[in-house]
Amino acid sequence: MAQCKVRRGFTLIELLVVIAIIAILIALLLPAVQQAREAARRTQCRNNIKQLGLALHNYLDIHRVFPIGHIWASQQADLAPSTFYGAGTGFSWGTAILPQIDQGPLYNQLDLNANCCMQNAVTPGEIQNKAAVRTVLPFARCPSDVGPGVANTLALDGIVQMAVTSYAGNGGSFDNSHNNDSSQQANGMFMRSRHSSITAAGQPCRQMRDVTDGSSNTTFLSESAWDISKSDEGGGVGIVGRKRWFGSQTGSNRMINEAVNGLNPPNTAAATTIRRAASSMHEGGVMFGMVDGSVRFISENVDHTGRTWADRNTPNANDPFDTTRNGQAYGTYQRLWSTADGLVLGEF
Repeated sequence: MAQCKVRRGFTLIELLVVIAIIAILIALLLPAVQQAREAARRTQCRNNIKQLGLALHNYLDIHRVFPIGHIWASQQADLAPSTFYGAGTGFSWGTAILPQIDQGPLYNQLDLNANCCMQNAVTPGEIQNKAAVRTVLPFARCPSDVGPGVANTLALDGIVQMAVTSYAGNGGSFDNSHNNDSSQQANGMFMRSRHSSITAAGQPCRQMRDVTDGSSNTTFLSESAWDISKSDEGGGVGIVGRKRWFGSQTGSNRMINEAVNGLNPPNTAAATTIRRAASSMHEGGVMFGMVDGSVRFISENVDHTGRTWADRNTPNANDPFDTTRNGQAYGTYQRLWSTADGLVLGEF
């Protein structure tokens, strides 16, 4: 007579052991998966900057100069704060290169002779611009940057919604370099255009011949992450995050950074530092586009002295780059942002 065989199942202890093994495997694999994803995002960010650099060089081929950093729209110093000055339309270098980055139709929607971003748009050009500057451009965002696509932006007559970007131009190595007439202080790649009633003259657009330190030794573009570069501007309207692709009617630091502030400053730093510093969500440093078209990842531990323009007479008069001491007080990081300091760069 055949005997019935009793099938034995898993005991509770065996089941718990299996679950524990699976949990350990997941814990081991999850960081690797996250690292692979970040590596992919980092590669995409590098490619974005590469494409922007190529677009800037295509612009140079057509116009024989690089674009102006910011066609500044501001208010006249002796007028009431509510009075629009009209010295510039507010558009940025990012707007200028749209045709060179396969965005010709969007570029044609903009009226470059009208104000870029008025809350109370009146003229047909202002109405067109107000709608167009909300366009989110994927190539203008680092995949690791978790900021919104559009954000409230301060305008001269109120608040406008504008597309956010993760990238900013090289405004120079000193504080306020992008907005100065001194050839030594205004030593970046992107300058602010200004009206003669505010200042005597504005720095012209850069040409390749201006980059005497070498195109592979001079930065062109840098990252500017939303969570690091944001700073509340008050008023209870939620105006945070600094960088906007199309431009701004107020601060040029919405599209231009400066080296004096270092990399990845803490959110506890002064607002002026946060707004103009290069920053990223990549671990340990920031992606930079160089003038020669290459892309470099620069460590946040790079030699940086934070030399300000006020230090230009220390220890020797009229020596902003500290050339008499071979740049001892003018660190590697700031040299990378200068087009013509004449100093040896070294490793970075």
